[in-house]
Amino acid sequence: MRILGNFFLLLLALLLGWQFAHWYIESKPEVERVTKDPQSGAVESKLDRNATLHAEPSLQFPHDADADNVLLAFPDEASYYAYLEALINEDGVAVTRLDALRGLRIDSTALRLLDPRNYGGAVDFNYRVQNPKPPLEANPIFFESLTAFGASAREIAGGGLEGRGSGVVIAVVDSGIADHAAFDAVEIESNDWVKEDVSEIEARAHGTAVASILGGKMGLAPEARLLDFRVLDKDGEGSVFAVAEAIVRATDMGAHIINLSLGLYQETALMREAVRYADANGVLMVAAAGNDAQARLPYPAAYSEVLSVTAVDGLGLHAGFSNRSERINFAAPGVGVYAADPKGNYRSINGTSAATPFVSGTLAALLSEEPHISGAEAIRLLQSHLNEAGASGADPEYGGGILDWDRLRNRAIRDYEDLALASIHLDRATLPGTRAAFKVVVQNRGTVWIPKAELIVAEPGAAKEQFTITSLAPGASSERTVYRQLPPREVEATLVIGAQVRLEEGALDRRPENNNRMAQFQALGVK
Repeated sequence: MRILGNFFLLLLALLLGWQFAHWYIESKPEVERVTKDPQSGAVESKLDRNATLHAEPSLQFPHDADADNVLLAFPDEASYYAYLEALINEDGVAVTRLDALRGLRIDSTALRLLDPRNYGGAVDFNYRVQNPKPPLEANPIFFESLTAFGASAREIAGGGLEGRGSGVVIAVVDSGIADHAAFDAVEIESNDWVKEDVSEIEARAHGTAVASILGGKMGLAPEARLLDFRVLDKDGEGSVFAVAEAIVRATDMGAHIINLSLGLYQETALMREAVRYADANGVLMVAAAGNDAQARLPYPAAYSEVLSVTAVDGLGLHAGFSNRSERINFAAPGVGVYAADPKGNYRSINGTSAATPFVSGTLAALLSEEPHISGAEAIRLLQSHLNEAGASGADPEYGGGILDWDRLRNRAIRDYEDLALASIHLDRATLPGTRAAFKVVVQNRGTVWIPKAELIVAEPGAAKEQFTITSLAPGASSERTVYRQLPPREVEATLVIGAQVRLEEGALDRRPENNNRMAQFQALGVK
């Protein structure tokens, strides 16, 4: 009887063991394994149920990150290649390498095979990058009405500069450039890294518009060579890895300028290292400040190595949708700019995406016009010929100032006198119904000192105020403060202030059209 009982116990144990083994095999996660062909270097992916899983780093994927893959960054080449070697010894893992940055993109499940933290590596998320979404109306408490340009880049720039971009290579990291008559004479090298059917012609709309402001018949640098890196899909979205890889590849392919009318608000190690790589190789990077009316910048515009660009309207006023930041470098046209569309036509576009190629194209024209100067010198040249706007000096809305192609063209003319009424500025923190300080800013936009000038400030029904401006160097600014009562929020009223500046009698102002300015301020919330 005891023998029979032992037999049943043994049989039960075997049955339970078989059931457990069957359950374990069926429930074990599938792990993607990749083997490398030793001759071609190509990788082949397959699923391996029998892989031994190591402890997986605990990851909570943000909603704006790709949950299928992660990014790895290593502090040095030794740890980077040690990890790669270990992956190969594990029968490999599906990886995309960026050796120049010691960065990898791997499938999320591969972390179970080999923990990069044991090799000094850091795990990061592959966040989504996107072009700035079409701007919504977003005005400050008091506003000056937006006025559209309704013109192409070359019309806005008065025909552009003498340098036409010849010999300069510009990388357009965006949604791709469609065939268009505007690019008939332009050399374009395309790199499409988006794995999708692009039967929807509008998928390339954003990149086509940006490129047409840069080069081609309508662009500021019509003879520049374009490197087209398509990293954004039909929804205008891409990934950190794709953008970082495009920056590295563009640098290695000889780009002088990289235009980045895209961004994300999450910093990542891979994007930061890509920017450093390009900067170390002398590449100029120009990025959009964003259209979210926020007091911050997206990346890569937020990096100190990248030139950030905000948008202004036809009157040179800050477009309310543009982000604000102390890191803003330049302001450029971004309201009502005509650009090419992928259907072969032209249309009006708004946003910092349009403003960004104005800066990239101008830098390309300067490098072409003066091929002996470096990229850093081209930036300094551009900075020294900006139009003052907003508060005197650099400010969060206009950065260093607004591009002025007339000043760039006239910079070598001796005895060129041009005094301008730059702005009538009100701090955005000013409350409705209070007595407010308005800064009236005058700028010398000529090439000679201005010994003396007169400023007059007035408003309808009020007495004029007069000020004397003395000893103003080329490019320098001077401001005077006037005080006015702002209308309260409950009252439907608009405060109008006008100002005029003029040289001494007998002096010739070459651009008298910029001697006058009128500003209007109105409390929002009035129904």
